[in-house]
Amino acid sequence: MAKKSESGELTAKQLLTQIKKGDPCGPLCYLYGDDPYLLQEVVEALREQIQPAFKDFNLHQFSGAESEGRQIVAAANQLPVMDRQTLVLVREPDQISKESWDEMKEYLKSPSPTTCLVFVDPNRKPSVPGNTSAGKALKPYQFGALRPFENKMPAWVLERARRHKLKMSMPVAEHLIELLGSEMAALEHAMARIALYLGGQGEVSHEILDEVIVAQRAYNIFDLSGAVAQGDLPQALRLTRNLVEQGEHPLKQLALMTNAFRDLLRARVELDDGMAPVGLDKYIHPSLRYKREEHLQRFRQQVERFTRKSLIRALGLIHQTDRSLKSSSGLPELLLMEHLILNLCQGQRENKSLSQPR
Repeated sequence: MAKKSESGELTAKQLLTQIKKGDPCGPLCYLYGDDPYLLQEVVEALREQIQPAFKDFNLHQFSGAESEGRQIVAAANQLPVMDRQTLVLVREPDQISKESWDEMKEYLKSPSPTTCLVFVDPNRKPSVPGNTSAGKALKPYQFGALRPFENKMPAWVLERARRHKLKMSMPVAEHLIELLGSEMAALEHAMARIALYLGGQGEVSHEILDEVIVAQRAYNIFDLSGAVAQGDLPQALRLTRNLVEQGEHPLKQLALMTNAFRDLLRARVELDDGMAPVGLDKYIHPSLRYKREEHLQRFRQQVERFTRKSLIRALGLIHQTDRSLKSSSGLPELLLMEHLILNLCQGQRENKSLSQPR
């Protein structure tokens, strides 16, 4: 088992190091924390200790919400088949009922030495009450997988980059956080995209971040404004949800939308004042070099679908949504964004109907 740190806390990283050295897991293990990637690493390392040919016999998995304590105990009491340990994984221990904990308390006091019973709790603090019999029995076997503090996030990015076989300097890691914020899922998703872009491995530079992250964000917003220009509500809603899923916080998304619609308004004014269409190239992101002529043509079509009045209206709606997001309205952020998209598309469809001859 991993040793205690100076603070007296056991860490999932220490446990992971021990497992990778080939040490067997102890009879009990309570993994908890809000770093889902470290939790998963430990679980995968434990699973790899089981011989593949005998996983059907020696690996048992349960959900705390759907399993009873006596079922978990029965699996934990099984002797391993042609292996040194039986592994019993119990996810969502915060969903285990009091009755089930009571059914397990005697086992937890005297666990089988040939079994590793692992609880995986995705909460920052252990869900099992420390003053219960189960909590007291599990206390010596708790391993925290806690999300790093903000000042430690660049180091976390570097570590995750190595997992993706990427070489990255500290300034580049800090720049990635500046672009996307410190949400783990968004950063992990970005590194997966960069690894794909580099063919599975390679060195990440500021230029590559601009190519993969900045240009992709610009392209997504470009598509969103295009869907709004056509009054295509289903497509606009899908793109908005995709941006949120990719880690774009609604406030950041609004900032990007504001810039996009300001560019459309400036371009609309310049075209109305007699500028040649080729002059619109300055509004296309410099990293979007592939099929640039197509991007330019699509941008021109977007500009021509909007009127000055509709663009000014759109900027006003975006500003109102920004204020709502920053206030204590209590409405879900995604709902506010969807309401904005509905109003933008509805207004654009109304403009089209008014401009059509009767």
